[in-house]
Amino acid sequence: MSRQSHIPFRAEWTRREWLERIGLGLFGVAASGALCPPMARAATLTDAELMRSLGAWIKHSDLPVPMPSLKERTLLLQGKMLKKWLPPRPGAPVGAMGMIITGQGQAEMWLSSADGLHMSGGSREGKLTSHHLPKKGDEMFRWYGFIDLPAPFADRHFLIRTTVNPRAAAETDGQVWERTWRLEPDGMSTVRPLVEAGAIKGLSPERFEAAIYVPGNMGGWVSIRLPDGRTLFSYHASSSVGGDIPDKLINRMVMLNLGKLVTDVETFAKTMRGHYVSGHAPVRSGDGGHVPFF
Repeated sequence: MSRQSHIPFRAEWTRREWLERIGLGLFGVAASGALCPPMARAATLTDAELMRSLGAWIKHSDLPVPMPSLKERTLLLQGKMLKKWLPPRPGAPVGAMGMIITGQGQAEMWLSSADGLHMSGGSREGKLTSHHLPKKGDEMFRWYGFIDLPAPFADRHFLIRTTVNPRAAAETDGQVWERTWRLEPDGMSTVRPLVEAGAIKGLSPERFEAAIYVPGNMGGWVSIRLPDGRTLFSYHASSSVGGDIPDKLINRMVMLNLGKLVTDVETFAKTMRGHYVSGHAPVRSGDGGHVPFF
């Protein structure tokens, strides 16, 4: 199954606009400049409980993530959103993370973020062509993205593989549900036959070969059941776009839009009990099984 979205370049785009598009396209999120509404205040949760929950995730996470500082945890306990820069990861010198405590359930937040509405390939503002590839193992998702950039910049493309981390769920009695994605290093050789066969609409072999395959792209989603019944939800991503576009510039645009992404997931989570019912395609849960229908 494939899903494509391609919007022609507008000559009147500003430098900020196209930087935003590549940053958001690369991380697979939808662009928006809306302000973040206040989160539900997590008044019944203590810092010690929050630290233990975060520690359980960090200990078993499939990617390195830092423990938020006391000041950052205080923001979360006050019902505010945490947005922070991430230290370098292999192949990705800079990254960003958004985190909230929400009254929505663990399963609802997980399902909302996995439903696919937050990928730029489905966004009217996006310049991302996306194509879903057959899974070759235990992936949750496996898809190719091609980001159309205006001259004189070369287009970018990537193939990423998303997997669930069942060990984190097993080691925490289901408290931590995590899935992460990584760049497939041989993505061009995998996708080239599809392009040559015309399987990716609108993408010619010439444009494919001229594009830069990004040197780094990784990140994850986590939905953590907290002791007070709430959910800690986080999205984090690190990337390098290669070529002559500074990574820090692109990541700065991503940071500006993290808040809207996370709150969109929370808003959509409120519909899950009526949306994820019998007849919906099963979605893999954090323990590797499938999330039961509501």
